[in-house]
Amino acid sequence: MATDIQTIQSKTINWLRFPLIVLVVFIHNYGAVYNFSPNIDWTNITSVDVYEIIRILFSKVISHLAVPCFFFISGYLFFYNIRVFNKEIFISKLKKRVYTLLIPYLLWNIIAIIFDFYNFYSNHNLSKSFIHTINNLWYFFTNPLDYPLWYVRNLMILSALSPVYFYLLKKWPQLFLGIFIVVLLLWGHSTNINSIVFFGFGAYLSINKLNIISTFRSIKLPMYIIAFITMCLCVYFNSKYTDIGKRIYPLFLLSGIISIFNLASICIEKEIIKEKKLLTSSVFFIYAIHVLLPISWTNAYFQQAFSLCEGNYGLCTVIYLIQPLLKTALCIALFLLMKMIVPKAVYLLSGNRISS
Repeated sequence: MATDIQTIQSKTINWLRFPLIVLVVFIHNYGAVYNFSPNIDWTNITSVDVYEIIRILFSKVISHLAVPCFFFISGYLFFYNIRVFNKEIFISKLKKRVYTLLIPYLLWNIIAIIFDFYNFYSNHNLSKSFIHTINNLWYFFTNPLDYPLWYVRNLMILSALSPVYFYLLKKWPQLFLGIFIVVLLLWGHSTNINSIVFFGFGAYLSINKLNIISTFRSIKLPMYIIAFITMCLCVYFNSKYTDIGKRIYPLFLLSGIISIFNLASICIEKEIIKEKKLLTSSVFFIYAIHVLLPISWTNAYFQQAFSLCEGNYGLCTVIYLIQPLLKTALCIALFLLMKMIVPKAVYLLSGNRISS
């Protein structure tokens, strides 16, 4: 049984990466109706209401813990074991992120543009397709065509701002921790605000030499209670998509991330769960490709399946839950296939996160 708290922390971070990426796939999985805004009668729950509740729970609530948690981990690891943040360390960090962030960002968006050109050209003439592609190139960094990579874009910006984080959190740690919490509670429904704040939370712990697991375990019981209550309220108020919901949502994110670290670390410590290196090494690849062709082609088949079982909401629920899991499995299969055929390409596309 693992007892060293640093080892537990490392194993917990590594293990969490894959479940978090599955949650990201759930974010982009809406089931039978896209952009759903259900009108649930909570006094008379029907089978279709159960279906809507499950969709909200997984695609609008629990899954939304994933990306802020990735930002938190990134902030922590960026400053890990750094005592003095000088020019040499800053340049070294940025050089590393050219390979882990910038090159994969460029490559995946080029791939997305090629796929999009092919898809657009199948329904339009060549000149319109070129104009469409030039328009996509114009928004290459502001609005990446491989849209989950907004996370990578924001992470590159935050990495460039790392000296500011280090200075403020080293000189006035408690003050800026408090500011981050206030900003989160007021504007935490914004994804860009979340990226700034949760990267900052991770940076705060790392810069001040605080272990994630021991820190979070000291407040685990109140966080479990708050996370459960706010999760239920987020489901009831349709997550951050209502005026009341968006006030509850930030508190759920904060308490939820603390809770999943606590739950995962306990399971790691008791050796109930272990990291699977294959799954961990495929995380970035899954993140980048799960919304692109050919994975997105599966959406049409699932929509046909939903049409065939219309009215049978129990079966619709099963299909809804299977869809992101199947997409994830297809991504892993493609990852393994490409790793065998073109290992160097997969190495670059994964940001040097696997062995060549």
